[in-house]
Amino acid sequence: MKPLYIRLLLLLILFFHISTIGAKDRKLESIYILPIRSSGIHKSLEAELQSILRIETIQLVSERFTILDEDLQRLSGERLAKKQSLGIDEEKDIHPLLKHIEPDYFLFSKLSMSNKSILFLNLRLIKNSGSSYVLQNELVLHFPENLKEFYMAQAIKKLFQKDYQTSEYSIIPIPEALALSFIPSEELWSLEVPNENTKISQILRILKEQEEKAYAAFQAKDYSLSLKHYSVLLNSIQEKLRTEEKNKILDYTNHLKQNFQIVYTYYLRARLDELDKNLQKGKSDKEDTLQSRLTSYSKLLEEYRMYSFYLNSLEIEKKLKDRVVYYKLLLYQKKEKLADTLYYHKNFLESLKAYLDIEQEIRQDKDLPPSYQNSIQKKITNVKKTATFFLKNGVRTYCDNAENINLKLQIQGSIGAEDKSRLEAELEESLVLAERRMKENQEFLTEDIREYYN
Repeated sequence: MKPLYIRLLLLLILFFHISTIGAKDRKLESIYILPIRSSGIHKSLEAELQSILRIETIQLVSERFTILDEDLQRLSGERLAKKQSLGIDEEKDIHPLLKHIEPDYFLFSKLSMSNKSILFLNLRLIKNSGSSYVLQNELVLHFPENLKEFYMAQAIKKLFQKDYQTSEYSIIPIPEALALSFIPSEELWSLEVPNENTKISQILRILKEQEEKAYAAFQAKDYSLSLKHYSVLLNSIQEKLRTEEKNKILDYTNHLKQNFQIVYTYYLRARLDELDKNLQKGKSDKEDTLQSRLTSYSKLLEEYRMYSFYLNSLEIEKKLKDRVVYYKLLLYQKKEKLADTLYYHKNFLESLKAYLDIEQEIRQDKDLPPSYQNSIQKKITNVKKTATFFLKNGVRTYCDNAENINLKLQIQGSIGAEDKSRLEAELEESLVLAERRMKENQEFLTEDIREYYN
């Protein structure tokens, strides 16, 4: 029999060894995200929201918590012992967890449809205090199904930061209607040409003959052709006449410009009547429809810029540009939505490539507001950050699990052969899962993650 002080010394060494094993920074508080409980929700939507909930939680709180990975659920079939009930139905959902790692928190969510397109979400963060469950925070939110990603992120922020002020989704505003102010006469008018045998009179008569073609096209309501004729006339005056000749026919040039403005107003009103009617009715999400409308408005803007020397209306240019930007943003948001889907399905590398492609396109587009490019750059930063957190969180979880199993094998000398074999298999599987996670996300592997694994 060893002396008492030797036995105490050995015991202290053992406790010191155990505490040293767990002294790494991996011992963050852990969160277990329970499967969403839903009613009246399609299974595919439920699965998508579960994925969004997990990714947003990892993205927002991984520096403070370990998010227990779903793969760990199948490493242990044991249930938690019954504890003090909250008087709600969370307890019946708290099932398969590792007996070695009881989570510090449960994230419970209930989801239902309050009408065909509005989702009702109830999130509850529950503290596992060892002998009872304590409700830490609760959040109830209503939001449109098509904005589920945005509002789920808002919900997670509010759940973990009670003082966080939720924001509304910024919808692309429909451009205001363009009020066209007509020149008082609203009709083309004719300028008399003096019947003199001078060079200036001859020039005016030639121009007058050409103007008749523009007028005939206007009468036939072929405003586009009329504009082309007037444009040719005005360009000819600018390019072919000497300065002294231009000065002598200045009244006639102003007359042509005024008629040009009248024709352009008719032309623009006819085009906008049709296009804006579709715009105000609401947007179609079909890509070919959006592209067609963008092409139409872009053509109008290009034409205005081509004729801007004779028009000089900042209001018209701004309103046309607003329409072009509106449809460009709708098309970019369709691409962005595909990248978002890849992100929430944990395809981080493909998602990153998609966001980078969008950023490259919009960087070359001078019409788009800088705020949109900033939002894409923020998503690029987020996907890199989340991918690293996802990898680190998984490796940390699997390694912690392996460490706990290894510790159990070391301190329980009288384990039966069957239990020992099972624990060794679980230990091996945890390490395999950690290696697989690193291999599948090697583009986001950092030195601290590698060190953590080693």
